[in-house]
Amino acid sequence: MKSILIILFTSAFIIAKAAPVKPYLVIIKTSSGKSKGVLCYIDSTGLIIDQKEGIAKIKTETIQSIKIRKLKKHYQVKQLVKYDPWNERNFEYSRSGYKKRKNNEEDPTLEDEITGHLGATIFNMTFNLIAAPFHAINPAIYSNRNFNMREELDNLRGFSLFYQQYPEMLRLQALKL
Repeated sequence: MKSILIILFTSAFIIAKAAPVKPYLVIIKTSSGKSKGVLCYIDSTGLIIDQKEGIAKIKTETIQSIKIRKLKKHYQVKQLVKYDPWNERNFEYSRSGYKKRKNNEEDPTLEDEITGHLGATIFNMTFNLIAAPFHAINPAIYSNRNFNMREELDNLRGFSLFYQQYPEMLRLQALKL
């Protein structure tokens, strides 16, 4: 029983220490054009990226510049102002047990409700129209215009999916050198 508990706690600790794999977007400028995709694997002969069209291998001799960015989630519309005159927090109970508005206010008219809903909608739309372009800005984490694969190989490997899943491979290759 004791050995089962030790194995259980050890495996839970190992799983908890495992780092999540983060995909990175790579934009590579080559002599034949630009390529854009998720960085999968890097070796001394080239990079393997996952593009929309499929997996592509790009040879290191053809690479002129490289940029690496984080993948961003889509913008979530936010609702900052909510107009709800019939919410429970606008009411209080009297001693006799019936509901009445706080501070002896009157119920809103149809015109008040329409004005309130339109005002809240216009404010939320304006905020989201201003905030969405700022969310779309995605600066490069890594950028190198004068690309030299021998010098940059170790820096780039940490961004590839393969080396994030198997970090011990990076350490083994460092020992071989």
